[in-house]
Formats: sequence, C-alpha cells, structure tokens
Amino acid sequence: SFNSKLYKSLQIIKYIRKSKEDITKYEGVKTLKDHSYCVISFILLSNQDFVSASWDHTLKVWDLNFNCLKTLIGHQDAVNGLMESNSLLFSISWDTTIRIWEISEYTCLKVVKGHSLGIYSIIKSSNMTFATGSADKTIKIWSLKDFNCIGTLLGHGSFILSLAIVQ
Repeated sequence: SFNSKLYKSLQIIKYIRKSKEDITKYEGVKTLKDHSYCVISFILLSNQDFVSASWDHTLKVWDLNFNCLKTLIGHQDAVNGLMESNSLLFSISWDTTIRIWEISEYTCLKVVKGHSLGIYSIIKSSNMTFATGSADKTIKIWSLKDFNCIGTLLGHGSFILSLAIVQ
C-alpha cells in the first residue's frame, strides 16, 4: 500500500565502489522515519543541513548526524519540491503556494501564490529568476528579488510535472 512504512521513511545510502568494475554496491547508512506520509523530495543545503518534503504537509530539517532539527509547518497540502537560492529555501505544494524560508532560523519569510492548482515542480532558471510548473498547465517565471510573477507560459495540454533548464 502507498501508506506503507517504506514510503514514510527516507533511506540514506552510501555508494561503495570496491573496484573499477564493481558499480553495484550500496550500504544503508540510516533510515529516517519522522514523516507520517510519503517523502517526495529532499535537498542538501549549502549550510550542510538537509531537508525532506512530504505529503504529510511538512518539511523536516536534518543535520548530517541524522538528527531532526526542526519541523517546518505551514503548507496545507502535500509538499512536492524544494529549491535553495541566496540563503533561502523554497518549498512548493499542492496547496498552490510557494513558501520561502530563511535558512539560518528556518522561519517562513513569505508565502507566494500565483497558480490556480497544485505546484509540481520548481527550478532556479537564472541568478535572477526561478520557474514553477503546475497542475494548472502553466509554467510561471518568478523574480528572485521580490518574488513576484514576471511571466506565465501557456499552451501545455496537461500538468507540468518537471522542469529542466537547457543551456
């Protein structure tokens, strides 16, 4: 079942390469089980903490010793993705919002709304902008300076599940 223990945990693994030919060895390091529902995304931040995002509507901040430092609460639905930029953590959710968290204290600085349906993907598109993709079939481009929407790309026939930047 989708609500099994497997999906509620985050398995940390270490890649072990014993020889040039041996590329299939993995060693479990730790299983983190603090979420109450599926873990969908995680990110290692520049301060060496990492953050997991879950369908339980929360984000959890972890140190490199696998201690849960903080639970970030605010989203009203599943949290689907994470992005870091300029000492800020961005989280996206099916609740149609982007939450912007200040990394040093993990406090929510701003809640941004622009999509009419849940947000599935987020990516930094330049030093000045980031983009989000949504179930509303749009891609929105946002300013990293003031977090305002500066453009909307229309014309997709279905959900925008992922985004990539091609240079």
